[in-house]
Amino acid sequence: MTKDVLIRVLEKRKAEIREKWAKDVVASSPKYADRPMDEIYASVDEMMAGLTAAASKGDYSRLFEFINKIVAVRSSMGFKLAEVQRVINMGTGIVLDEIRIEAGLEEQDSCFAAVKKLMDVMYWASMNLGDTFEEIRSREFTAGTLIALGAAQEDMNEREVMRKSLELVMSLMKCSHGAISMHHLGGIAIMIPEGHRQGHELFTRLSGKVTRSRKPVLLHADGIAELVHSEPHRNEVLVTCAAGVPIRTRGRVIGTLMLASAFERSLSSHEVAFIEAVASQIGLACDNARMIQQVKNREEFIRKEHDEILTIMNELGAVVYVADMNTYELLAANKPALQAFGRDIVGKVCYEVLQTDRDAPCEFCTNNRLVKDGKPTGPYVWKFHNTRTGRWFQCLDRAVEWPDGRLVRLEIALDITDMEQAKSRLEEFGSMMGLYNDILVHDIGNYAGTAKAFVQLIADRDTPEAKKREMTKSALAQLNRIDTLVDRISKLTKTQVGARENLVMCDLADVLNEAASAALDGSDVKLRKEYGSKGYTVHMGEFAADIFMNLLSNAVKYGGGRPVTIR
Repeated sequence: MTKDVLIRVLEKRKAEIREKWAKDVVASSPKYADRPMDEIYASVDEMMAGLTAAASKGDYSRLFEFINKIVAVRSSMGFKLAEVQRVINMGTGIVLDEIRIEAGLEEQDSCFAAVKKLMDVMYWASMNLGDTFEEIRSREFTAGTLIALGAAQEDMNEREVMRKSLELVMSLMKCSHGAISMHHLGGIAIMIPEGHRQGHELFTRLSGKVTRSRKPVLLHADGIAELVHSEPHRNEVLVTCAAGVPIRTRGRVIGTLMLASAFERSLSSHEVAFIEAVASQIGLACDNARMIQQVKNREEFIRKEHDEILTIMNELGAVVYVADMNTYELLAANKPALQAFGRDIVGKVCYEVLQTDRDAPCEFCTNNRLVKDGKPTGPYVWKFHNTRTGRWFQCLDRAVEWPDGRLVRLEIALDITDMEQAKSRLEEFGSMMGLYNDILVHDIGNYAGTAKAFVQLIADRDTPEAKKREMTKSALAQLNRIDTLVDRISKLTKTQVGARENLVMCDLADVLNEAASAALDGSDVKLRKEYGSKGYTVHMGEFAADIFMNLLSNAVKYGGGRPVTIR
């Protein structure tokens, strides 16, 4: 947002401000209620136009002309200063409300600047109300503006606003005693001087009297005596006159501003109006101070919550990041994410820093799976091989609300590379087991069948004894081969899933020669060796020889007597 917050509010919320301002003006006084609504709207429109010109361009001419005109008109109708001033205060409060609504947490400084600019313009306007109200205008509006601006510029809390306001009005009114009572604080919040017993008792009861009547209450010696019993033995200066006016904000009484003096004096109607105006500004300033404190408290809560969540995320051991779903900007990342992808990734677009060779959003982006009709759909779990790190991740993505209200993508990615590698080894081992099983079952069947045939021939009485001895040797050889295969099967079943088969370095020529000798085993089939006698060093598993022997044996047995060539 590039526009000044105040100008943005005056343009964007113009209709709402106009309607509420005009409505409040009519309700503020019977004299305004008797005026035609068109006249009220025209005055509000002209005031807003002058405010916009002054705030945006520094052009006060339109506002100056309007103020001179309205003062002349209203004074001729018998309007009092407080009635005209109340209209400006109403507008100030309404625009301040809109500034508070419009400005987000990230625009706190802009909010303060907008409040200052608004108060500057309104202060200037009040100082130019014309000669009709010359006597008290500077004190009245200067005091109110100082109070409101002090709260915004000096970042005071509510009690500081009240103390500074009380000191200011006591100085202007030349009073020795003063107090501010606030309903939400349970009574007397600030009292000067502190510890004055008569003053505390007086101000406590005067506050209740003002709250009940909802209008200014003036007391002299007799009235004070009715409320407070004096104690002559106490060494303290007694007050002889006092005044209390309600502190209002947004149409409701929230407290009481009270002044007292040890010297008898009477307040003029202008002075009472002045105290009412200051009380109104105190209410507005206190309300703004509470609003600002609430914003700070919320910021602090969000910051602590963010820090706690980030601490948890850092300890998870998973990669966690947050990305804007429209701009793809990385808004936050935990420590494992920064370690994996770089410590400067926050603020950059996700597809450029989390992937390789990307200048546009990834086609596998899950954003469209996380939101439906503008609302989060719940978590989406998926698996992905990251091209930048070369690691496998199990990802849990979901749309969550960011502190500024927008939906963002939160991804929690657990590194499952070791698990994927183990799975791959398991699949590889399973395939190997299947292959070995087929080979061994086939070979054991062959060896067992041959041994069985020899045994049957040995049992035959017609078989010569000399042949029986040869057959016995051959049967034992077949059984020994079966025994060797069973031993290898035993070793194979003991191989751990997570480990690779042990490889040994050997000369492939030696392995092939041994396999060829075993495969021929007395066969007349010719074997052609088209390889050298040495020089084929390789790493092989312990079952490699069995595989070659099985292949050659099948070629010899089922080749129809044709020569077998090994290349």
